[in-house]
Amino acid sequence: MTFPQVAATLPAALVACDTLNSAGQRLVDASLFNVVLVLMLTTAVVGPVLTARFAPRMLPDKSLAGMRRLQRIILRE
Repeated sequence: MTFPQVAATLPAALVACDTLNSAGQRLVDASLFNVVLVLMLTTAVVGPVLTARFAPRMLPDKSLAGMRRLQRIILRE
């Protein structure tokens, strides 16, 4: 989850927490609101860390061995 997504999700969760249904019950109770907060925090922190760690592995290999590997992959399909 990106920080703009967190910025949009938090107010939506707060509104849902304050909104009552026709029976007078909250749409989102305190425990579910806490779950939303934990998930937002977790994905906002872990997402960039994982991206920084694994994204460099996705860069194309410019060596001759890398080109041969790519050709084998393409020819298999």
